[in-house]
Amino acid sequence: MPRKKSGSAGSAAGKGSPNKSGPARPASAKGTSKGKGPAGGKGQPKKRSPAVGNFIPTKNGPGAKGTETTSKGTGNGTDKGTGKGTGNGTDKGTGKGTGNGTDKGTGKGTAKGPEFIVVLVGPKYSGNVGLIARLMKNFGFNELRIVGGTPLTHQAWRRAMKGREILDRARIFKDFDEALSDVDYIAGTSGICTENDARHNRAAITPHRFAKDIRRISGKVAVLFGREDFGLLNPELAKCDVLVSIPAAPEYPIMNISHAAAVLLYEINLAGASPYKPKKASGFEKNVLFKTFHEYLEFIDWPTHKREKTEILFRRIMGRAVLSEWEFFTMMGLFQRAMNKAHHAERQSP
Repeated sequence: MPRKKSGSAGSAAGKGSPNKSGPARPASAKGTSKGKGPAGGKGQPKKRSPAVGNFIPTKNGPGAKGTETTSKGTGNGTDKGTGKGTGNGTDKGTGKGTGNGTDKGTGKGTAKGPEFIVVLVGPKYSGNVGLIARLMKNFGFNELRIVGGTPLTHQAWRRAMKGREILDRARIFKDFDEALSDVDYIAGTSGICTENDARHNRAAITPHRFAKDIRRISGKVAVLFGREDFGLLNPELAKCDVLVSIPAAPEYPIMNISHAAAVLLYEINLAGASPYKPKKASGFEKNVLFKTFHEYLEFIDWPTHKREKTEILFRRIMGRAVLSEWEFFTMMGLFQRAMNKAHHAERQSP
């Protein structure tokens, strides 16, 4: 079965075969939405989007997160409902319709990000395979394929720890092409790359750039790691859509395969993660803190000629820190407790 390529990452450009929902692109075809408008005509919008001229329908559809129109006519706007027609805008519903834009729903037309598959080509040491299975579990990768190499021993399961289930499901292939027959995009890895543009086979990008660019791909993405001694062979590299290389010291750039896998899988996972973002302190709260700090300087009898510069210094430190709301309350409590305790000591003194 011939391999299909999808999209491009980094410097490599591949032609893809997207899934049902397809990659996001400007709407061009007209979709039909179910309702009571004049048959064959354009849908009657309830509201119009001032940004692009498309309409935002307002009537709630059954089981939809958003809303849908009530016209039978052909609509070119943003379909957020569960209508059975084909929308050509951004489909955020849960219905059966196929969106030509960015589908964020859970229906049959749902667009998926890349589905990653880790492929080990000719691994020599079972321990390394086990360590990579463990790393896959750490960073949320589920599918492992192994092409040739030495038969796995108990060392693989010993080192896999909680990644043993990944080893249990691993698929073993004898042929390189067979292992990648259903893959849409292939990313090879190598410790040897070149800055010479004429040597296309060894032109590589960094893991950070690859992890960022690959998010545009829809379909199966194979991440290849070569043999511990020779890496990927030139004929195998030639079949890769992109080559990824970890920047290292030129005196010794070759990393252990499990260490290299840790770096690359971490970068891929990081690019798709949603980091925690604490609520920031408001402008009003920061001004309250600065006023409290001013009172604190007066309370401790800080030298008058130093107060203005000290307050500016404190403001700049807090500005660089970008305080969260919780940090603001902690700082306020610190200053107020210090002043209250000092006042109490003054009252208790003879």
